[in-house]
Formats: sequence, C-alpha cells, structure tokens
Amino acid sequence: KTEEKESDLPKSDLLYYKDHYTKNFDGKVIWSKNNGDNSEIILDKTCFYPEGGGQPADKGFFTKNGSTFPVKRVYKQNGSVIHVVEGDLKKGDMVYGEIDWDRRYMLMKHHTGTHVVNGALRKVLGEHVWQAGSQLHITDARFDFSHYEPLNEEKIEEIENLANDFIQQKIDVEKKIMDR
Repeated sequence: KTEEKESDLPKSDLLYYKDHYTKNFDGKVIWSKNNGDNSEIILDKTCFYPEGGGQPADKGFFTKNGSTFPVKRVYKQNGSVIHVVEGDLKKGDMVYGEIDWDRRYMLMKHHTGTHVVNGALRKVLGEHVWQAGSQLHITDARFDFSHYEPLNEEKIEEIENLANDFIQQKIDVEKKIMDR
C-alpha cells in the first residue's frame, strides 16, 4: 500500500475562522484512515481548532446514528485538519460534531490574556519586548517574552497591576483576522 502524500490530503472548511463561537456542526468524512481502535478523519468542514502555536486542540465528540466517537486529538498536517477519534469512522459517513465549549472558552480567555500581558510588558519595559512563545492550558498559561535583563519584584508588580487594571475595565474584546 502506498502512503498518501501530505499534499494530497483534502482541506476542510474552517468554521472557527468564520464564527469563533460555533460550538457544533454537521459534516461529512471526506478522508479516513483506521488505526486499530482509532480513526484519523478529515471532514468537509470543522469547528474543531487544531493544536498549534502553544494552544491545545479542542476536545469534544462526533455522533453517528446514535453512537458517540470521542475526539482524542486534532492537528494540522500541511493545511489539513485531522481529527483522531475513538472508534471507526469511514469516508462518506455523515457526523454531528460538538466541541467542549467550556474548555474552548477558557482557552480563548487565556489567549486574550497573553495579549493583555504583552501590552503591559511593552508599556512598562519598552517597545523592544516581543512575545517569544506561549503555552495555554485550562487552568493556567505560560507567556515567554524577549527582554535584555531579568525582572525585579517592582517591575513584576507594575506589570501585574497594569494588566489587572486593564482587565477590570471590562472592555469588550473585538477579534479580527488580519493579513500579516
């Protein structure tokens, strides 16, 4: 059996870019690969966000004819979003997908928090500060940044106070997808 080239994998319509609050959808399996107890599938459309850039993938499930297929992992391969599901789904299957909204919403808040912290860092330390990485989780987040010296307690407190003051203003978040 010849392995499919990555570039031959089909692409999904990415619903999470069209509406960040999409929680469920109906889709069709357009590619599948069975790995014993699990299937790797690509759908014609998906609202499951794949792992990447320090953000974990969405969790959730698919249902088909009353059977539930938990989503164990979602990742991108050469632009294709691949869902690893528990159970056997095949090309042509119609499924209903639903993400774990509470988990997604917490990750969204942590993502927004990284921007708030980055803004506070740049205001306190200078415009030379840039994000060097991040790792988001449900209960916490890590933010890496560039700066030429370690921070003292006074600077840390100033950054924390500035970020917290901004958050307490409860300004609505407006998300835009922009060209780089």
